[in-house]
Amino acid sequence: VNVNSYTAWGGIVGKGDVSLGSYAMGLGSGNSKLRFNYNMASPWTNYVDSTTDVPLAQWAHVAVTYDGVNVRHYINGALDKTTPLSVSFSQGATGMAVGCDPPGTMEYFNGKIDEVRVYSIPLSSAQIAQDYNNRKPLYNTIVQQETLGTDTSWTATVTLNDAQTVNPNSTSLASNAIDPSNAAPDQGTPVSRSHAPLDSGHVLGWRFEDGIGATAFDDQTAANNNGSCTNCPTWSQEGAVGGAYQFDGTNDQVVNNALATPVSGAAVTLSFWAKPMASGHNGGNAWEYDIMVGKSDTGSSSRDLTVGITSANKLRVYAENPSGAYSSTDSTNALTIGQWVQVTATGSASNYCLYLNGTLDTCTTFSSDFYIQRLGVGNSNVTTWTTFYNGFVDEVNLYNRTFSAAEVKTLYNSSAYVYDNYDLGVSPVGLSDGDNETVYPSIDWRNNGTSAAVLNMSFNKNVTSTTTDAVLDYSSYSNDGTLGGGNSSYVPTWTNASTCGNNTGGCYDFDGTNDRIQVLDHSSLNPGTSDFSISFWLKMTAGGDHAILSKRAVCNNASYWDIRTLPSYSIPLAVEFNQDGSGTNYFYVSTDATDLNNGNWHFFSVVRQGTGATLYVNGAFDSSASASGITNISNTANLLMGYDPCVGSDSTLPFAGQMDEVQIYNRALSSAEIASLYNSAKPNYQNLSNTETAIGDLWSANMCFADASGNEGITLASNSVEILGFSTDVSDGGSSATTPTNVGSNVTFTGTYNAASGRQWYLAICKTNAVTAGSDAAPTCDGGNWAISAATNDGAQASVNYTALVGDAESNAWYAFGCDKVASVATCSPVSQGSTNPSPFNVNHAPTFGTLLVGSATGGTGSIVPGSTVYFHLNANGGANGIDDNDADTTQDTVRAYICDSNTTGMSTPGTCTGGTLICSQSTPFDPNSTAFECSSASIAPIPTPHGSVNFKVFVFDSHNFAGTGTTQQSYSVADVAPVVQSYTTNTITPQAGISATTSFTVTVTDNNGGNDVTAVNGLIYNSNTVTLASGDCTANELNCIKTASCLFGTPSGINVTATCGGGSPAPNVLTAWYNINPSTPGVWKAHANPTDQLGTVTNGTDSNAFTVNTLSAVSVSEASIDYSTVAVGGTSDPKTTTLLNAGNIIIDVLIHGDNMTSGGNTIARAQQHWATSGAFTWGTADHALAASDPTPPANADAGCANRSIAVTADHNTMTSSPIYWKLQIPSPTPSGTYNGTNYFLSTANDCTGTD
Repeated sequence: VNVNSYTAWGGIVGKGDVSLGSYAMGLGSGNSKLRFNYNMASPWTNYVDSTTDVPLAQWAHVAVTYDGVNVRHYINGALDKTTPLSVSFSQGATGMAVGCDPPGTMEYFNGKIDEVRVYSIPLSSAQIAQDYNNRKPLYNTIVQQETLGTDTSWTATVTLNDAQTVNPNSTSLASNAIDPSNAAPDQGTPVSRSHAPLDSGHVLGWRFEDGIGATAFDDQTAANNNGSCTNCPTWSQEGAVGGAYQFDGTNDQVVNNALATPVSGAAVTLSFWAKPMASGHNGGNAWEYDIMVGKSDTGSSSRDLTVGITSANKLRVYAENPSGAYSSTDSTNALTIGQWVQVTATGSASNYCLYLNGTLDTCTTFSSDFYIQRLGVGNSNVTTWTTFYNGFVDEVNLYNRTFSAAEVKTLYNSSAYVYDNYDLGVSPVGLSDGDNETVYPSIDWRNNGTSAAVLNMSFNKNVTSTTTDAVLDYSSYSNDGTLGGGNSSYVPTWTNASTCGNNTGGCYDFDGTNDRIQVLDHSSLNPGTSDFSISFWLKMTAGGDHAILSKRAVCNNASYWDIRTLPSYSIPLAVEFNQDGSGTNYFYVSTDATDLNNGNWHFFSVVRQGTGATLYVNGAFDSSASASGITNISNTANLLMGYDPCVGSDSTLPFAGQMDEVQIYNRALSSAEIASLYNSAKPNYQNLSNTETAIGDLWSANMCFADASGNEGITLASNSVEILGFSTDVSDGGSSATTPTNVGSNVTFTGTYNAASGRQWYLAICKTNAVTAGSDAAPTCDGGNWAISAATNDGAQASVNYTALVGDAESNAWYAFGCDKVASVATCSPVSQGSTNPSPFNVNHAPTFGTLLVGSATGGTGSIVPGSTVYFHLNANGGANGIDDNDADTTQDTVRAYICDSNTTGMSTPGTCTGGTLICSQSTPFDPNSTAFECSSASIAPIPTPHGSVNFKVFVFDSHNFAGTGTTQQSYSVADVAPVVQSYTTNTITPQAGISATTSFTVTVTDNNGGNDVTAVNGLIYNSNTVTLASGDCTANELNCIKTASCLFGTPSGINVTATCGGGSPAPNVLTAWYNINPSTPGVWKAHANPTDQLGTVTNGTDSNAFTVNTLSAVSVSEASIDYSTVAVGGTSDPKTTTLLNAGNIIIDVLIHGDNMTSGGNTIARAQQHWATSGAFTWGTADHALAASDPTPPANADAGCANRSIAVTADHNTMTSSPIYWKLQIPSPTPSGTYNGTNYFLSTANDCTGTD
């Protein structure tokens, strides 16, 4: 068209009228848009306008198509707009009109119209583009999508005119006829992508990888929650991951209105990628904004959850619970229009949280309880009030559980990087088929260009000829097959997918007579002693023993493997392995499944690993068997499918049935890989198990598609995906419960990481399963870190230490991440917790001990004295006087304790006191949480042991030989023991008349603290008959108690010291026995000593044995002479006096006698001297004449008895006295002169009468 001016409803071409309905293409009412009208009637709203203007005054190619689902507008060969529409037309028999609306409305077009075409099919974009280009010279062609393989003949009819007049009768000529072949599928470059290990609770997964109709919204989970659309969004190859859908903000929406199992409860996670193309719109309510993804219903308690964009470009999460409460939370960060962002909303019972690009943005406290029975994308509700979203959405996932921060990060990273615990998947991009047939993929996974399989035959391509190697092996080994082995009589029949009925595409049907497929021998098909695996699909159509697959030259013993059904042996299917002609290491593995001839497909996998083999049926373990050794299989036989050398030799028949998807691997597949192969028969399950990938691998997938007719398109390789992760396991150096790291020592973490694009990386050891990558800097552990390494080169080992602290728990979980060092787009790997030396690391806290209880009895009680057994004690379970291992794991942390003497300088080897001596120990490990420590020694407080403090050393070790902490040097006290008097040596005391005499005794004192410990001994002697000691003492006196201030020590001998008490030198060590000491009864005098030690402890000693104080009878006369002066002859002198004093210790009588007085030979007889006890006496009257000298008093005679009972003196300074009076009479004749004589006084204990 070439528009002169825009006219209202300017019709270009259409059919029908108002009364009968219509369809037409024209201009909008007074505008410049290209309009498609349908079933026009008042109020004239049945139309869809283009997005782009139809230009003025220039030629423009315009087209509209309708396929029963979508109306598409094209301008100048390019798709302008896609609009979902469901409508049928009732235009009746009314003719076609050009230049105006259908008859009855008659709105006319102002401009030129050319090349009007109406098709009975919806043209594809390629066909529209071809129509557009046909105006160019020599472009009169049709595209391949317009032709069908079922078409019989295409011709072109050419009618010419001269550009001047139109002659309806002009000649038309038809071209030759062309019989077109079936169009093969077409695709863009496939996308290899990862599947994070987050399958738990996954109830919906829409990847949006292609836009080919019903498969566009297929659910990738087992729940099959597929989506649909009425007003459909536009598919784009430029998604966040592969393809995506663009929503127009007007009415585009993808929905599932009835999830197979609704998500009910607080736990839900909703995740998707979004690229907004316009700001959102805010309504009057919190729930009125542009909904990207979610579910909402009318009513105030519909338990909704929606996520979308506001006018401020903030993400908004809206939630409701059954009580009618709702919560609306906007993101902290605004989105950037035109930029992809990964969004995750996850709820729990107490809150819901919003994450952007794997990082927490905000959390809101809310009593969540969701009910998601349907899900919408582009809007959340198919009925009321919500606003439609303008932008792209990709990778929609719904889970019925709460995600941790680490899982959110993993989900985010799964679209950017591939780690070693991720499965791989591949998706087509831009897949199309010109015939709109169902298409089936053939996929070959390759690592660094080498196929995972050595044989990979999908049988999707329709091959019927016997051309050599025409049956394609899609692996890089090119082990192609030949139908019938090159014999056209032996060719199996290719069967399309609908007939095969196994969801994998085409298959081959073997007739049970002689059909076979042959693959020539190749080294890759001879495993030798290496592991290998075989898998295939099988559907039996006849009973009996049938050949399935064989690599076997003869039907005898040889080196081979062979797979047959053997029901005649009651074996539904067996896989045989043999090494040589002797049957070495022959064995077989078989299934006990029921008869396979039941009309169903069965998937078989056999894995030969080492000496044994395992058989899987339909992806699950079935049975296993083994030989005594590894069966060496190597031969030159060709691989046969459906045939076997034993056909005709035994009961084996050629295979009758269908076979598909034959694959051989030169390694042992894991059970996960077997399951993945089995699930590959299901739509969208083209996964590579993570058990097949390794760090550093570079995986891609070759993908081609065949349609239902077996026509195959080109094979394209996907992008290559490098497997990232820890190429050597993260290790904590072996810190474990049995080998913990001591406080103060280092836990060394190591790991080698394969980072993206050769970047440097950090080893982050986090306390929780959450980490945030830095921007060209070290990452941050969200819950705190144990350690983060320095930046390390890609592929190099990182090492980082953590020093164990006292406050650390005994068991400490760690979460390792490899985080690359790059600005803006840095990311961290999935978590690793190691395997060889895994999380957690264990900290061994030093045992602690307090002050020991030390005593002479168990429990450390009782005073310690010399000679005691000393008990050392610590209470169980810690405390001031306890012992504690400080670790919770009592089964591991037992302790041993040792007591050393004070000379010990340390203990590096438990039990060895360096420089000292071991006193005692509890060397058998014990649990200090329940068992006290106690040991004892009977030798460390011997006699003697000085009193006072004794030092010792304490050493404690746990079961890991970690030395304990506490006061190593401690002490105990040896109590002071009072000295003890052991023995005495005493002497008999013989008093001296009238004077003092010295006496002494010796005492031996014993002190268990040591002889030198005795500092003083006070000694005394006393009359035990008269005196009672008080505390070992008495009042000193001359008669009964004689004391010395300090006895004299000799040299100690061990614990004994001998002291001499008395002896007179040096003072004051004197014991003075005066003449008047009381002899009392013989044997009552005793010695007593009180020793004192260094602490002033005085012992009240024992008494000695009794000793004797001799009696002393002694008299002293005060006057030296009796001076009679001058006496006349015959005269009597004046009375003279002599004083008798008791100078002894007993009552005395005194005998008086004397000699004659002489002078020059003259004598005065002694009898002339008379004495009396009274001074008033007359000589010769009542007196006594002086008796003759005689030392022995007369027995029982009173003669000469001067005094009776002169008492003992109480004080030696004042003797008891008795006077004697004298008179001398001079007889006549007596010559004159000076006469001298001697009078004698003799004390006696006897009474003069003899009665004393």
